Amino acid sequence: LLCVFCVRVSMWSIFTGRFWATWRKRFCEPETRREYWAIEGHRIIFILLYVAGNMAVGAVWLYYYWAAPPWIKVARFFGGMLNLNCAAILFGVMRTFLSWLRTIRISSFIDLDVNIEFHIKVAYWIAICGAAHGMAHYFNYSWLLTAVQPRKSDL
Repeated sequence: LLCVFCVRVSMWSIFTGRFWATWRKRFCEPETRREYWAIEGHRIIFILLYVAGNMAVGAVWLYYYWAAPPWIKVARFFGGMLNLNCAAILFGVMRTFLSWLRTIRISSFIDLDVNIEFHIKVAYWIAICGAAHGMAHYFNYSWLLTAVQPRKSDL
């Protein structure tokens, strides 16, 4: 299936370039695909679990505030992810904690040598969640102002 996609992508002359050439080489040849997943597979699984954890935290906040106005739900969704990521940003730079993680079995699953890269990516995600959280509160205030304005017939 991936090789069929690679052939279709190679037919597009617009998108031919270095990225697509390395992508075809990496995913269309079985031996390089196995090598890639052996080297990078644990990192991809960790990222997918991290994203799933963020979405689960956001879904819990959505569940708790299901009856709230719509922008409150959005603000709580991003606020819950903001809480999780503000706590998770510290794990990448705690030296004693990283040394302890290297002694247990989890170090074979999580790549602990790219901790600063993880720290930076979490910081970007905190910035995105913070901006979305703030915008949701702003939209909630504007929504409330339009929702409670008296009609001219009531005056």
